[in-house]
Amino acid sequence: MNIYSIISKSIPISDNELDSIMLPADGYYQKSDLNLHKINSNIANCIRGKIAPTSKFILLWGPCRVGSTALLNVFGECKLHAYYQPIKVLLREILNTGKIKSDMPDIEDIAVIKETSGPYTIAESIFNPLSVLLQAGVKPDQISLVVMHRMADDMLDSWIRKWGD
Repeated sequence: MNIYSIISKSIPISDNELDSIMLPADGYYQKSDLNLHKINSNIANCIRGKIAPTSKFILLWGPCRVGSTALLNVFGECKLHAYYQPIKVLLREILNTGKIKSDMPDIEDIAVIKETSGPYTIAESIFNPLSVLLQAGVKPDQISLVVMHRMADDMLDSWIRKWGD
């Protein structure tokens, strides 16, 4: 069974209330049934106040295996503050333990944040870090969003090589 058939059987895509649908635990990466509303609220509360109102940042966002880490490394080499998936760390803690133990780094000037969707759970695949940042009070004019993508067959080939077993 592939991920698309799992998602289509677990989540009615036409449902306007996606945030309230219970996302089933798999017992490994996600220990309990959760919904996006609870996940998003917990993460937004953790982020609130961690990004200064005067800061600006670039949010690199796309599915796993699109080259976002390589691009983040370029920004880091240019001496910008570069953060590797700080929001996804919080997401994974909620999925694994039901609570957040880590802290979002304080962002006070110009920074680059890399976030990706997927690959392990439905929650990771449909989680939207941009909406959580906005829910946390970050102003839209503080964020420059770069949506990353690559040829679908190249991305799928990379996924299979990385997680094919």
